[in-house]
Amino acid sequence: MEYLSKLIYDFSKNKHIANENFIKSIYEILVENYCLNDYIKYIIISNFNNNSLAYYSPEEKIIYVNFQKLIYTVGNTITRTYNTNDYNEQVLCLNLYVLNIILHEIEHARQEKNINNNITEETNILSLSGNYEKILKKLNVYTDVAYYTNPSERQAELVSLKTVLNITNYFNNTNLTNHIEKRLLINTIKNYKISKNKIICPIDLFLNCCNNYFDIFDLLNIINNTEVLSENTDKNLELGLAVPINELKEKRKKLTLL
Repeated sequence: MEYLSKLIYDFSKNKHIANENFIKSIYEILVENYCLNDYIKYIIISNFNNNSLAYYSPEEKIIYVNFQKLIYTVGNTITRTYNTNDYNEQVLCLNLYVLNIILHEIEHARQEKNINNNITEETNILSLSGNYEKILKKLNVYTDVAYYTNPSERQAELVSLKTVLNITNYFNNTNLTNHIEKRLLINTIKNYKISKNKIICPIDLFLNCCNNYFDIFDLLNIINNTEVLSENTDKNLELGLAVPINELKEKRKKLTLL
């Protein structure tokens, strides 16, 4: 990812805010790096009349980027959440946020590749969650809670943020690194709750979005019988599965120090 870090830094140091060429360059590097030519045919950057900033269509094998809405939304987020008077640093942060969004969609393509090429507890959960997502959308109950607790969305966001954090480390900017690390921690523990010394997980909230038990039976069965993932805390956090209470408390404590 060193080449990608240099691209982002050089582009940002000249006070250039992400444009179509910047996004296409990122897209081309990532597709080649992850060998995704069979899963993403091209990227369409335009202005669409919907609320999405970007989305990946596995059926069409296309990433759509809602350009003006993306830049406007990211710009507002940086203004509200990133504390710096350095304009160059603001531009760099904005471009990293754009990278995060493109990476998120790339991660969905990587999930498709993983599902098609491997049979594991992880791919079973991702595949069944995708089917469950379609049911929720058909029933018109795919709410914000469902989106943010969906294992595929959690994993795409957390993995992409980890990549952004690794890239940020190249810049030797403590303020920026702490900001991205804080975002990663917030999203990692999001929708985890501790009640009476018991953890309520994002996957629990996701499964509760539909009252039809038969629609979720296979997914529930896989989760209840997962053994390999239970030993992998990072993977469990990505998918919103159960983790030790102490692990969650440690991450909450670390968040207060940033």
